[in-house]
Amino acid sequence: HQERPRSVQRDELRVEDAKVYLARVRKKFSEDDPRYIEFLGIMKEFRSGGLRTDKVIKKVSNLFQGHRSLIVDFNQFLPSEMRIGTPTVDYDHALEYVKRIKTLAPDKYEHFIEELQNYQSMRKPVKDVWKSVDHLMKT
Repeated sequence: HQERPRSVQRDELRVEDAKVYLARVRKKFSEDDPRYIEFLGIMKEFRSGGLRTDKVIKKVSNLFQGHRSLIVDFNQFLPSEMRIGTPTVDYDHALEYVKRIKTLAPDKYEHFIEELQNYQSMRKPVKDVWKSVDHLMKT
């Protein structure tokens, strides 16, 4: 028995990973959901050479806004320097910070929570949320 080259094994693994990821996207949206259909179109256009990686990243980021786990999982197919940013935060530390704001600045708490929700739902990039929170806390 002859061992296959590592590159062939790696390619087969990536194909299998892509199939699993596609199944997750299909499960999340359903086959007739416009987002699923658009995702398939993006991937087809990329494979045919019609889209550069940076354009794929932008389209997928927009398409999957509010679906952080799909974006995080999509990153496995991207070069490390092009991965879509999804900052992670220590949950306990973040919760303690939110509690302190509620206690020390109850008048600003609702607006602060709105800003966090804007980020979580990907309506605002993290840098804009940081600016808004910074401004909120200084006023």
